[in-house]
Amino acid sequence: MAFIKIDRIIKNNKKHYLPWNYRGILNLKIGEYKQALEDFKKSLSLNTNFALGFNNVALCYQALGDIKYAIEFYGRASSLDPTMLEAKVNLGSLYLDSNKFSEAITILNIALGINPLHEHTHQLIADAYIKIAKFDLSLSHHFKARDINPTNYFNYYLLGSDYLWSGHKEEASSNFLKAIELNPKYCQSYYGLSRVMKINPEEPILSDISKLLHDESINKSDRVYLNFSMAKVYEGIDSNLFFKYLDEENKLKKEINGFSFESFQALSDKSIDLFLNHVSKINQLPESANESIDMLTPIFIVGMPRSGTSLLEQVFSNDPRIFGAGEIDLFHSTLIKIMSSENPSSDITNQLMELRYNYLSNIRSMTDKKFFTDKLPLNFHWLGFIKKVFPNAKIIHIERNPVATCFSIYKTLFAHGSLDFSYSQDDIVSFYKLYRNLMSFWSSHLSNFIFHANYEKIVKNPKDEFSLIFDYLGLSFSEEILEVQMNKRSVLTASDLQVREAIYDGSSHSWVKYEDHIQKFIQAFIG
Repeated sequence: MAFIKIDRIIKNNKKHYLPWNYRGILNLKIGEYKQALEDFKKSLSLNTNFALGFNNVALCYQALGDIKYAIEFYGRASSLDPTMLEAKVNLGSLYLDSNKFSEAITILNIALGINPLHEHTHQLIADAYIKIAKFDLSLSHHFKARDINPTNYFNYYLLGSDYLWSGHKEEASSNFLKAIELNPKYCQSYYGLSRVMKINPEEPILSDISKLLHDESINKSDRVYLNFSMAKVYEGIDSNLFFKYLDEENKLKKEINGFSFESFQALSDKSIDLFLNHVSKINQLPESANESIDMLTPIFIVGMPRSGTSLLEQVFSNDPRIFGAGEIDLFHSTLIKIMSSENPSSDITNQLMELRYNYLSNIRSMTDKKFFTDKLPLNFHWLGFIKKVFPNAKIIHIERNPVATCFSIYKTLFAHGSLDFSYSQDDIVSFYKLYRNLMSFWSSHLSNFIFHANYEKIVKNPKDEFSLIFDYLGLSFSEEILEVQMNKRSVLTASDLQVREAIYDGSSHSWVKYEDHIQKFIQAFIG
């Protein structure tokens, strides 16, 4: 009906720019991005000074994945109307999604100069500061967003997450509870609460979660959070109920993700082919005039998720010479995008140079230290590429008991879209075997480039093991850095709470009491 009316208006007012803009908005809302783009461009042809029209064209380009043109048209909108908040916020959000965090912060600060009370801009800039490990600044903007709108449950959820990552459980709990009070159906708040507060089965909030699970209006994604919360309650109390909710959560999550191991295997094979036939033949990447890669020493910590990568980084970041950058997704996400293209080898040298520049730019916005860690476990896919991009990088590969690793993955809810293989025992086993084969491949091609560490040896004898690791890094070792419980840095991974405990031996055996429920892991790796 809306389209019929607007088409009638356009027919009677063909030379007026606004009806074309209105039809573009309708098409944009229903996902007809190409048609919306045509409508918006027609509107602009009738009024070349229509700033909002340039912003709308940028929205279409962004939805179509054409980031270059999206940035250009947001810029043109801002040039026509320097006070236009919407274009600046949209551009800041685009930079954030494109891993250009410094650019995002710059444009979002300009937006706050236009309207310092714009709640969403404070939320966006807080997210950007999180990405570059400026957690105090992130917290301050989340506080400002809450003060601007104290009735918005989401502001309390964000504050709860900040406090969770920094290990402040009481503050995290109070903010998650406030979010639940303001919106009892925002299920992620229950998930956050279950991670920082021990909920007993008889507590009223468990009844609230159970009622939501029986509420037909709750969608699959929210049911994942609710089932995970219930599983956390019964972990260590009732193994059957623990796995009842855990299995349901993983079943729902796998349905949502639609993960295909075959597609992932094909992608892995493609990356090996690209390395052997193209990347390995590049003698050395050219160095841009404004780069100084020899002045930095990245320490890539790789392995399976839940294998001890967070523990390694927590120890390293206790050393004043080393900055713990956390999990930097840029390398992995960029190479996945390259591999997914029709011709990955096309212009691969320039693509790797651009990756290096973007990566180092993000690091320089975080720290001026020479040594820094990147503990994204899945970087094990790209070790040959890492050596080509950063010849002086250090690679530390950590292994842990495979059953303990796989069980820990299965009982962990990861950030959306990051580890889609982790919600099926069969997929986890297949992925582990792919990981093992890839590490064998890289070890044979980069034998002197990788230090292999063992989690069980580290927790049994941390002094001797870290002494060997620091010798590989070319740094002196001090026992003081082993006191990880004294490290107050924020941690944004699934190990955010565990890494605040002293190094201890025994976590690799916690799966034994659940062996009836994880036979696929046991049969795959023990027999």
